[in-house]
Amino acid sequence: MIRGYFKIIALWLVKFFSSNEPHVSVLMYHSVSGGDTKYDVPKTLFEKELKFLAQKHSIVPLSDVVTYAKGERKIERSEIAITIDDGYLDTYTNVFPLLKKYDVHATVFLTSNLERKEKLSDIERLTREQIKEMSDSGLVSFEIHGRNHLNLKEISNEEFEAEVAGCRDDIISYTGYTPKYIAYASGHRNKEIEERVESLGLVAGFGITEGIINPGDNLYRLRRIQIDKTMSFTLFKLRTTRAIHTYNKILSWLRGKK
Repeated sequence: MIRGYFKIIALWLVKFFSSNEPHVSVLMYHSVSGGDTKYDVPKTLFEKELKFLAQKHSIVPLSDVVTYAKGERKIERSEIAITIDDGYLDTYTNVFPLLKKYDVHATVFLTSNLERKEKLSDIERLTREQIKEMSDSGLVSFEIHGRNHLNLKEISNEEFEAEVAGCRDDIISYTGYTPKYIAYASGHRNKEIEERVESLGLVAGFGITEGIINPGDNLYRLRRIQIDKTMSFTLFKLRTTRAIHTYNKILSWLRGKK
């Protein structure tokens, strides 16, 4: 609890001294049903967060983030992209109705073997029919998270092909859409993984390193900001500002001094 209060105070101080210029960031959710895991955000809290984002920022598709990182466009207002990892049933039952209610877009990084649960908190998964319905709505895009949520750093070249290209092929079969982006399962990546991803024709890769997106960023190691149920609403709001980037840069500098 004390640590949480310290982080809020630190972020407020950083926010006070940070630039107020518009920025772009990507939020990372997992489950929205109020279950037992840290990553399972209650539906009421998710709606409160979504409503705040819709009022204070522009909620944009992930493709807009990538074009911004490429330096192909400018922004006049802070932009947020919402991503949801894995592909749980509550993405359809709890998240999708709220996306329709507020008319906003989200990207699901899908673990495409829909039978797999043991590495995914044993939560019920989406069905092919639900994936197709969400994709057809135009409010949800499906991108690659691997067929089986494997650590890409620990598998062979053949397994890599099956894991990443196999997930791409699954998504094409589920939706008719060809995915262009990947979120590395559990954030596992290195330069070799990035090069393999690029060789498959994917345009960008997202990790779990926190911070905002800047023009000229490496497209295969783009940042995302984790959102989970341990965070107060005040902390959530702070994490959607430029303060999160400055705060993490300060932490990295302090760790390097040890």
